[in-house]
Amino acid sequence: AGPETGEKIESLWGSGEPNRASVTYGALNGTISDVQGQESCVMVRNTDIKTLNDIIEGNVPGNTDITAGGFFVEFGGYADGADPGQPDNTKKGETNVLVAPMDAEAVINGVKYAPLADALDTAQAGDTVEIVKDNVTAVTGGTLKKGVKLKSKDGTWFTAPGDAVDVTLDVAADGTITLKDGTLNVSDNGTLNVYSPVDHNTYKVTTPAGASSVVVPKGTGDDTPYLKNHNTTGALTLKIGDVTYTYTNQSFDAITLVYIPDAMYRNELVTKAEVPADKTAEIRLDDTDSVKTKGTGNASDKVTVERRNTDKKADVKIPSGASADVFGHEVGAAPANGVTVSQGSTINSGYPSRDYVTIPVGESIVIDGVTYNATDSVQRYYLGTFNVAVTTGNNAEISGGTKPADPGYLQQYKVKISPKAHFDLDKDNFTVTMKKSDTGAAETLPFAQVCTEETDGSITVTIPQVTGDITINAAAKRQLTTLNVEGLTAGGAKGVFKAVDASGNTYELADDGSIQVNRNEELTLTFTPDDFDDRYYSDLTGEKGESFSILTALTDTTDHDADLFATATFNWTEKSYVITYTPAKADVTLKAVFTPSHIVHLHVTGGTAEVTDNMLVTKETGASQFKHVIVADDKTVEVTLKDTTANGLAPTAYWSDVSESPENAGKDVSAELRNTGAKTYTYTTQKVKQPQALNVTFEEGQTVEVTVNNGKLLNDDGAWNENSGTYTRIVKNNAPLVLKIKPDDGYGLKGITVNGYPIDIEKALEDRALEYDSATGIYTHTTHGIYQAWKVTVDLEKQHQFIFEDQNGAQISSGERITVIDGGTIAEAVFAKMQRVTDRLKADNESFFVWVDKANTGKVYNGTTVISSQTADKVTLIPVYRTNVVNGADGSSIAADDFVIHVNDVGNLTASDAKNRANVKAYGANGDDITATVTVDQDKLDELTAKGKGIYAAALTFQAGAGAATSITVEVTDDKPAVIGKTAHTLTFTGRPKTEYSVRELDTTGRPVGHILKFKTDENGKGIASGLKKATEYRISHSNFGSTVGKTSLVDAADIAKQFEEKGAGDTNSNNATDNTEKAENSNVEVTVDDNGNYKVTVKKDIDQTVQIPDTWGDIRVDLGGHTITGDRQMMIRKQNRDWNLSRMRTAANIRERILRS
Repeated sequence: AGPETGEKIESLWGSGEPNRASVTYGALNGTISDVQGQESCVMVRNTDIKTLNDIIEGNVPGNTDITAGGFFVEFGGYADGADPGQPDNTKKGETNVLVAPMDAEAVINGVKYAPLADALDTAQAGDTVEIVKDNVTAVTGGTLKKGVKLKSKDGTWFTAPGDAVDVTLDVAADGTITLKDGTLNVSDNGTLNVYSPVDHNTYKVTTPAGASSVVVPKGTGDDTPYLKNHNTTGALTLKIGDVTYTYTNQSFDAITLVYIPDAMYRNELVTKAEVPADKTAEIRLDDTDSVKTKGTGNASDKVTVERRNTDKKADVKIPSGASADVFGHEVGAAPANGVTVSQGSTINSGYPSRDYVTIPVGESIVIDGVTYNATDSVQRYYLGTFNVAVTTGNNAEISGGTKPADPGYLQQYKVKISPKAHFDLDKDNFTVTMKKSDTGAAETLPFAQVCTEETDGSITVTIPQVTGDITINAAAKRQLTTLNVEGLTAGGAKGVFKAVDASGNTYELADDGSIQVNRNEELTLTFTPDDFDDRYYSDLTGEKGESFSILTALTDTTDHDADLFATATFNWTEKSYVITYTPAKADVTLKAVFTPSHIVHLHVTGGTAEVTDNMLVTKETGASQFKHVIVADDKTVEVTLKDTTANGLAPTAYWSDVSESPENAGKDVSAELRNTGAKTYTYTTQKVKQPQALNVTFEEGQTVEVTVNNGKLLNDDGAWNENSGTYTRIVKNNAPLVLKIKPDDGYGLKGITVNGYPIDIEKALEDRALEYDSATGIYTHTTHGIYQAWKVTVDLEKQHQFIFEDQNGAQISSGERITVIDGGTIAEAVFAKMQRVTDRLKADNESFFVWVDKANTGKVYNGTTVISSQTADKVTLIPVYRTNVVNGADGSSIAADDFVIHVNDVGNLTASDAKNRANVKAYGANGDDITATVTVDQDKLDELTAKGKGIYAAALTFQAGAGAATSITVEVTDDKPAVIGKTAHTLTFTGRPKTEYSVRELDTTGRPVGHILKFKTDENGKGIASGLKKATEYRISHSNFGSTVGKTSLVDAADIAKQFEEKGAGDTNSNNATDNTEKAENSNVEVTVDDNGNYKVTVKKDIDQTVQIPDTWGDIRVDLGGHTITGDRQMMIRKQNRDWNLSRMRTAANIRERILRS
């Protein structure tokens, strides 16, 4: 009814309605409301007239004409006043609602729908939604229900399989379908977009011939979309974006899944990919290789990626003008005829891992910045670069500081190596190698073929065609100077030349010759006489002689005869000149002049001497009482003498040969002294042909001046004058003198010098010219006859006394006082003498090792140990004897002990543990401890750790530096101590004889607690752990000899004795000892500990009562001693809640020594 049907509704309500009648029937739902007593709601009556009726809230049950089926409200369409709804026009309002008209976008079974989304929502399984409009209202997140088909405007069919799940898709305004989630069947060569949850991108896909299924997996977004198709008629093509892929299915059931977007990725059944050369795309082959086109080619050309049938690797054909990133290689614009870039293959035996490019003859291509040119002989080039390793060391470098880029295949490689300052490249050790291929061996290239020596000293390496990795080892050597020395033996003279470089290397020449030294490095040159003669003073002073050839001139002939002598410094004792010199040329010549000369000594008493002759070889400057000059052979010297006394005596002068005896004063030349006034005299010596002395006195004798440092001179005769530690006196000419020196406490004689010359103390002691009285502590020195003024210095230094003891603590050579001053050492002869004594006390398997300070056994002394102020005033040295002692050629020494290790531990033995077990000690030549540097032979250690029980000789070797190595024997044992007896406070055990075992209490969980106790076994291997707690477990162990667990007894001797006690007697007494002397007794028994460490009960008399011994007490030995235990004629042992009766055991034969075990 109504305007749409052309039928007028005469009455809105049914006849007599609404009547709000009382309800006589039940509601369909009685819980909806309490307004159910009368009809109060509107319904559409299910009659032909379709009028309204009232009904109760909750509806009417059953299928009647008043069961609600919905209602309608119709507005308008009636002439004025004819609306059956009889609206109240006074309440009329006006609203304009403009709705744009819509064309149908889809059809389902002939019914039109707009928009498309309504059709998708309405469609049910079996329906087909056909898009009928070119442009539709876009659908986002739409659902294509299972079994519903969707036909696009271009005729492509899309279906959500009935056995799958609903498909989620988008439809663009142009009708393009985008699969978002689920499986979508697509008809032949259909086009759609596919969303990837992996990278959140959408890809345009054109399906192959035949129906296909495109799947976007549900899940966490880590599964890639794919396509499947059962077409087996031949090769299929699938287009993803701008890339067309070719693949095949093996059979209807064995189909190829093609993943989107990377169809070729690790999928050998996808054999080809093509992309227009003007498009950009990426074609992935595996995790490392892909092809990325740059879109620089022509639209009519294609970049093709195709797998080879032989090895399934890919060839990439790039047409003219196109460029791409192929397998990580940047390929420039292809030449006119294109190029092919191929994946590496094991077919290429020389370069199995290298990709390669094939170029038409006469054309070229730039790849990774390298230009490859194809020739008639070479069209294939292997890609990538070859490693160039340049080693220059510290003294050469690559010119420019940066190594040139690594070269490509058959490319030229050039690098220039330059030496650093003061170095030359060593072409004899300059090597260049190159591999013939990646798999070929490196070959050394001839120096002359690939190296060019430049004028600046550098070397340029040029390799015309590179075929493999290159190594360049550029060795450099220090620039050298050939230093020639002339004049060492000219004119009958004889000198020695020595040069010391910055590294301490020493070069010597005794004849004219040459040495090679580092150029531009400072040298210390020393020119020393080599023809010393007349050694009169040598014993006294340590000088080599008084006559010699001495350097008097030195020039550098290669530097315009530059004077080097002017810069030389003179060493009087050695009579040598020292010059610092830096050679700057490859070849230099030094010309030396040595002049035969002699020493002239000037000694003046009561005055001074001064030499002003500038022609002398060398002299001391200024005027003094003592002068020493070196005069050329057969020359004279003029001396100026001054009288500094006030006694007015005429001077006395003697010219003597140094070689003459001290008693011979020489020739009296007093008359030859020329008095020039003012108490001044001059004297010109005779020609000097040998060592001479001019002794002059303005006194009646010679002045002797003695200075004592750290002591005093004893003035027994009162003739000495003392002033601030300096003593002077006059000694008659040629009279000897006795000097007595008393050192300060704790000081000893270091040296004596006379007129600046040191006396040889050892020789003076040997000749008894110097003696020491140990009782008084006084040094006495008796001089030769004194015919010249003497200036004596006596140096006393802090001294230290050394006492040697043997292994038993007895002092060796107790009557001998051995002292050493600061800076000195103990003589080797002293050590040897003491060791001869201690060697007599050593064990057969021992050897002497070192002497150590008794108060500090970590301090070692030997013949090179320098005594210092840090050394104690009195040091007692004791010998250390060890096994396996080895002394090295370099003066070092090492010792190590044989040791035992348990079989359970040997497998875990480390080098550090081995050193500790062997108690390794090592000392250097100077006595310094070098134990920390000792190494263990790793091969032997590895071999030992695999051993089982046994004794292995030379099992380990310890090495101390390069000097000393020692080997030891190792025993691997499986020992385990055994408990043989126990009391309440002791555990008796057996183990290794004379070995200390650890005993430690265990708690109820078996963990150690308390302190570790130590007990040593006797010579038979038996040990007794005493002082233990009652009824407690203990572990008995040794690091090398295993372990066991024992438990002390529940009862002690007193507890046992009380079991045998007369009832009510209470006469048991105990000594309460906690070792094996424990004892308790009463009138019936005595309880003691037997030899095995168990309790023993000795019966004193017959016992007429029952004795009960619980089995928890352990082993109890009962000795009846001929007595009986009667009582109820039984002795009882409680065992597992039963009584075991031992009846009528009356005689000793029956029970004596019987062990009753629980």
